[in-house]
Amino acid sequence: MIVWHLERYHDIKISPNGCYRVLVRNKLNRLPENIKKRSRNQFKGYEKRVPGHHVQIDVKFLFFNKKQGKHIKHFQYTAIDNCTRIRVLKTYNHHTQASSMTW
Repeated sequence: MIVWHLERYHDIKISPNGCYRVLVRNKLNRLPENIKKRSRNQFKGYEKRVPGHHVQIDVKFLFFNKKQGKHIKHFQYTAIDNCTRIRVLKTYNHHTQASSMTW
């Protein structure tokens, strides 16, 4: 984080190893004893316990060009189950309520 901060805000480029050596030289490489480390698996994103209970649906607009110079527009519906992470994709020619309700 220190290397990233120096490069982004102060335009100082230093390697992570060089930054570590500077911290060791100034005896700043250790955290205080009263600060505990966080576990890496603390957060589990959008995970749910029951499959199908919570599904995220997204629509993406797809544009294609035919050889004749015509533009084609399709709509990609994507549904992702938050429990199993199963993804379902389907494309439609029209973006209407009927195509949205088939999910």
